[in-house]
Amino acid sequence: MTYFVLLDLHAANDQTYAEIKAGVKIVTANQLPRFLYPDDHVYNADDEEDKLCHGHVYIRCARHILLGHGKAIQRPAVRKGKSGNAEIMGVKRVTPRIAAYIGIQTRFALCDMQEWCKEDRHFDLEVFYWNMVAILESEAGGDILKYLDRAVFGPVSIVDPAAVAGTAAVGPTPAERIKAQREAKRARLQQEEIN
Repeated sequence: MTYFVLLDLHAANDQTYAEIKAGVKIVTANQLPRFLYPDDHVYNADDEEDKLCHGHVYIRCARHILLGHGKAIQRPAVRKGKSGNAEIMGVKRVTPRIAAYIGIQTRFALCDMQEWCKEDRHFDLEVFYWNMVAILESEAGGDILKYLDRAVFGPVSIVDPAAVAGTAAVGPTPAERIKAQREAKRARLQQEEIN
């Protein structure tokens, strides 16, 4: 049985776990798992982004995946030992896709699946991944990603290349261009359907 409860179930108790295990309560990828939130967090249906990705287990898994198992429980600023995956791959920030990947790995580690597969009962890992990416690419995602950067990598000053004198970015970023292109394409397709 999965070792987490959904926030919309409010108080987790033995009955909740039994109902999930018996299939009375269905756990799907459209519900945010409890491990994404701190242990003392009280669910607020009107503000699901509050403390999202601040969960102790989630942060430890992020540090384990990106920095290595030895650094998973250390303070963020500790920089001893071998290079972790983040350093090897040149990762200096947690991106929406990295954060979503960490969510999938955390969920897999906490569930009773014996081997990797896309679905665990009614919980589709791919849907969960893309739900997380959508949240983290939205307006709410910026603050969450900044928190994750500090929680995983520590209070490291990450220099924005556009902020350095003489290297200010001119014009829209690639992401802004693609977003504008997608909106234009969507509008064009809608216009074609009307005609």
